[in-house]
Amino acid sequence: MIALTIGTFDQIHPGHLELIAATRYLVGATGEVWVGVNRDEFVTRYKGRPPIFSLASRVEMLKALADVDHVFVNVGDENSGLLIDAVRPDIITIGDDWLDPDGSEERYFAQLGVTAEWMQERDLRVQYVPRTRGVSSSALRVVQ
Repeated sequence: MIALTIGTFDQIHPGHLELIAATRYLVGATGEVWVGVNRDEFVTRYKGRPPIFSLASRVEMLKALADVDHVFVNVGDENSGLLIDAVRPDIITIGDDWLDPDGSEERYFAQLGVTAEWMQERDLRVQYVPRTRGVSSSALRVVQ
């Protein structure tokens, strides 16, 4: 089984580690955890500021984690479908803060640049894992 999680992973913190550990748990010891990392340009457009750590640094930090098997750059930026099609995962994992209050997945699919129909065509589902409350890279950045 292959699981993919995609994010910026700037200032890696316990929330990131818990997401990756939960992803490893879902695929087990014989599965593969793939991490897609957003490019600096995309992060700047999306968050209105560049990441603190460069793309190269974020990739190297993720590669050093025992629960991560492969790290790739999300070259599609707003169209994560390109990365998803290249990896061909069985599931995508993300924090449950991306799940819409009404239970729909439209907001996360829009973030990925895909549709529910696109996901269905690939028989692909999203596994929402409990988000670590009170921890985010954006909040950490403000404190500094």
